[in-house]
Amino acid sequence: MPLSYEIDEEQKLLTIIADDRLTYDDVIAHQKELLSEPRLKPGLRCLVDLTGIKTFAMSGRDMFRLAQVRGEYPYLATNARTAIVVKNGAMFAMARMYALSRRKYIEPMAIFYSLDEARQWLLQEQIRNESGSL
Repeated sequence: MPLSYEIDEEQKLLTIIADDRLTYDDVIAHQKELLSEPRLKPGLRCLVDLTGIKTFAMSGRDMFRLAQVRGEYPYLATNARTAIVVKNGAMFAMARMYALSRRKYIEPMAIFYSLDEARQWLLQEQIRNESGSL
């Protein structure tokens, strides 16, 4: 399967990793797989790593459809941060289209070219909470 995931319960982080060729049907199948994951709880931050994709086989219409059906997956309808990491401008544009379509479900969401920057951004909230500042 072109999508895999890891859950770090201590960091409250869901990492989704894409590899090879990614289609709309792959993403829907992955979302259904996550529904049976007992460690998946609302409030997990989400890091979506798309840097391993060789073929991004989704259209703008697919991105919009994907954004609309994501509301059917309650673990993704949170106020926790979501970071999407891409490797080129075309993927950035598609991710941005998705983010704008999902705005009412996921806030805040950001798109990065660097995994390190995405992780830093995701963990900012945790670092602020641990240090006592808001």
